[in-house]
Amino acid sequence: MNAESGKPLVLIADDDLGVRILIAAALEAAGFEVVEAADGREALAYFHRDKPDLLILDVNMPLVNGFDVCSSLRSTTRGSVMPVLIMTGLDDLGYIERAYEVGATDFITKPVHPVLLGHRVKYLIRASQAQSEIQRLDRAEAIARAEERDKNGPIDTSVLDAMSGLLRDGHSVLSQVITAYMATSPPLLDRLNKSAAAGDFKGLLQTAHALKSSSANVGARNLTELCRELEEGARAEDIPEVEERVAGIEAEYNRVHVALMAELDE
Repeated sequence: MNAESGKPLVLIADDDLGVRILIAAALEAAGFEVVEAADGREALAYFHRDKPDLLILDVNMPLVNGFDVCSSLRSTTRGSVMPVLIMTGLDDLGYIERAYEVGATDFITKPVHPVLLGHRVKYLIRASQAQSEIQRLDRAEAIARAEERDKNGPIDTSVLDAMSGLLRDGHSVLSQVITAYMATSPPLLDRLNKSAAAGDFKGLLQTAHALKSSSANVGARNLTELCRELEEGARAEDIPEVEERVAGIEAEYNRVHVALMAELDE
């Protein structure tokens, strides 16, 4: 977004001056600010300098080609979510397939239709802004849930109270259940990490379910909820930042472990 005008900012990268003039005029008429780059190296530099809302990128450019520019941008935080339109000839099917492989949002064919281009860019920027807002709300919700979990503590002591006083073979059932839980949980956490690293949704689903069930048995309500969320994501094969989620489960397990050890010491 251009700080002075408040208009969305589009970066155009093409070594053909005539193409840049046409696209810039079409986008300015549609209400956008425009920055122009004549090659891939300039495109990368202007991306970091100007922080555009969308990039229109030609494939065949000197110094750094369009595929490499797109791939490089996708490795950055801002570039990973910014819409990228790659320009290609009408018959360049291989280029189109390659564009999607390196992370392009969409492609447009030359010659560019000025009016349609303006509508396409507006749609992609609106969609990107909507997705960013959804992610912001998701983060806010996750923070709120984490704060609620911290307030409640890691263990629902009423679950443990229900077991206190029960004996099996003359020994405390509560102690046996806690000891069994702390023996079986570390291998499950190890399997979660390995499944996350391998992108193994089936392994994540089975392991999260097992840890969820055993955690519920000892009243680890927060850990149970985290495992349930991971299980649902694995079932849908859609888990954003899966390794961070598993790390969060490990951190919560450590809190549960400390609380249960205190119960055993009483």
